[in-house]
Amino acid sequence: MTLGFGAIAAAFALVGTAIQAFSSLKQLREADPEGHRAFVAVDGLSTEFRASRHPLRWWRRRNEMRELLLESPEEARLYKRVPVQMQIWAWVLLMVAAGFALTAETLGV
Repeated sequence: MTLGFGAIAAAFALVGTAIQAFSSLKQLREADPEGHRAFVAVDGLSTEFRASRHPLRWWRRRNEMRELLLESPEEARLYKRVPVQMQIWAWVLLMVAAGFALTAETLGV
């Protein structure tokens, strides 16, 4: 099976998007270390348990994190900052789109 020009372009788009996302998030970490620290701490604790493997622990941890964020409005504000969340979702969506383009080109759909 030979890959056409479209599949190669889609593969480069996927790799380029991943590199750009990593670079952008690294710059964000350097520009806003306090916000990055809060996001990593809260997100790390929130995703410690996977819902598929430990549903009860996952549910309990999510409730604990929700309560902690209610008790600490400053931490919640840093975690839920719109620019950070929007930037992460934008890069995720671009990577998914590039992945779909690569899959469509490879399968010839």
